[in-house]
Amino acid sequence: MNVTPPSGVLRLVRSPFSPATPAGETACYVLQGNAAEAVVREIVVDPESGFPGRPAHLDAQPFRLEILHFNDLHGNLACFGQEHYEAVFSRLAGLIRRRRRQLAGEPGAGLLVLGGGDDLVGGLFELLQDDQVTDTPVHAAYRLYTAAGVDAVTLGNHDLDRGLRYLEARQRAEARFPVLSANLIDLNPPGEDFFYPAAILVTRGVRVGLVGLTTPGERIPQKRVDFRLTDQAAAARHILPALRPWCDVLLLLTHLGDSVASSSAVLVGPGDCELAAQLPPGSVDLIVGAHTHQALNEGGLSARNVVNGVPVLQAGAYGRFIGEATLHLAPRPVLTSARLWPVAGLPVDEKFEAQHVRPLSRRLARLAAQELGPVAPEPSLSTPSQRNAFAGGESALGNFVADAMAACCRAAGCPVDFAALDSSALHAGFPPGGTLTLGDLFQAVPFMDQILVCQVDAVQLAALLEDNARRLDPPAEPHVERGFAHFSREIRYTIQGTHAREITLGGEPLDALSGRMYSLALTNLFHHFARPWEEAAGVRPLPWQGFPWQPSGIRLRDGLLAYIREQHGVPAAGGARLDGRLKVVP
Repeated sequence: MNVTPPSGVLRLVRSPFSPATPAGETACYVLQGNAAEAVVREIVVDPESGFPGRPAHLDAQPFRLEILHFNDLHGNLACFGQEHYEAVFSRLAGLIRRRRRQLAGEPGAGLLVLGGGDDLVGGLFELLQDDQVTDTPVHAAYRLYTAAGVDAVTLGNHDLDRGLRYLEARQRAEARFPVLSANLIDLNPPGEDFFYPAAILVTRGVRVGLVGLTTPGERIPQKRVDFRLTDQAAAARHILPALRPWCDVLLLLTHLGDSVASSSAVLVGPGDCELAAQLPPGSVDLIVGAHTHQALNEGGLSARNVVNGVPVLQAGAYGRFIGEATLHLAPRPVLTSARLWPVAGLPVDEKFEAQHVRPLSRRLARLAAQELGPVAPEPSLSTPSQRNAFAGGESALGNFVADAMAACCRAAGCPVDFAALDSSALHAGFPPGGTLTLGDLFQAVPFMDQILVCQVDAVQLAALLEDNARRLDPPAEPHVERGFAHFSREIRYTIQGTHAREITLGGEPLDALSGRMYSLALTNLFHHFARPWEEAAGVRPLPWQGFPWQPSGIRLRDGLLAYIREQHGVPAAGGARLDGRLKVVP
């Protein structure tokens, strides 16, 4: 069992992931303790760790540190289409292996492979994490990262979607590399660390410090919270000055997002650019980032991505790119090159694919093929309809899912009056007239959206529907995400132009329903992806987040699955039909 260091002290120990002896291998050391809440005054080195001092050769000859980095794979380890299978991570693994072979005979060079987080949820491989049918649960990403030789990863916000204990169980079983976050606090520590504020990787004698940081943004509301995220900038200031003397190179491995100006994700606190601007010069040599899914420095290091002398990197998302950067130590580290490689253009490592990926893919295929029941023969349930007309009016798919949200809340003892489904919550449709599978459901709801319950009065409900009328996709304009919502069967109304008319709730005109509060079920990212449109169109968003709310404890996908099983499929009687709850007139 770990002995927790006192406040303001970190303990440097040799990591259990560190290889024992092979020459040229990367040795791993981790920092134990809390950097989130107090300034680190001292780093105490375990006398049995064998931690090295600064290598003398750095003052005599240059050293080249190469870094391969990826981020936000969201479990996209391979692509499963209706008629094809496309390897993804096996291409990254092949590049990693080739680079290691190329550098094996160069004593003046080393390689590190780093991951930027969001590895737990978002892809079909997530089904294996709860697999109790074909085998034990498995964190497929961490298993493959271990097999490929990834050196360290930071934790992303979505890695925490199911809580620390869930992550811990899968991390301990699969990861043979340190998982980092300096601003994450375990509220119920198990006694043995499974994540660390920082690590030092020693390659060819060169000591490379890594500090992990995780964004507090896009948190999934949970009824029972077992962790807390502190201010990322404060955590960086707490640890960097104390860690700097122990490192020849010092990096931030972050999941914060590029900048608060980014619109592709929610940022709480500074992004990488703002953090770099705040730090004293020389605090860090490089920031390897994630979260906003941006392909930075695709054709080479851009001057706009160097802030306060600190280069900022990010490699897109979903395995579309792998980043490559080179630091030249002569003796101080300087980034001399950075670029992104399109992963689709890399050859597949057939040996890695056969040995490590295919066994997981076969298990996944069996799970995904589980049949959930027949689907009503309604065209607006389909994926093409979801992609082309889902925010253009009434939809059988929107009706069914909104009805499911209301029903699953009531079944869980959380009574609601109606539900609203943001159109961005669904990523695919169901096969009209066919059979729905578990894989179909997962493709439609790939993320851990949570259902919240808000309290609104009749005036606020009228404002919500009036606001929704403006978010309908105009037929003659390009379709961008406006945040149009579908409502459960209790709500009926007409959109005329950009206004809501003839509103009823439970069959009663809204004008007759003043004087009481109503419970509304919606997802935690309601209107989130509409922010770029709101800004461009000058639309002032409805402050629904200011309404009284509480988490239901129900994940949208889980609630939808329970409803489908109760309905024995996706029938018209369960809501999978056009019933006139929304009329659109010029």
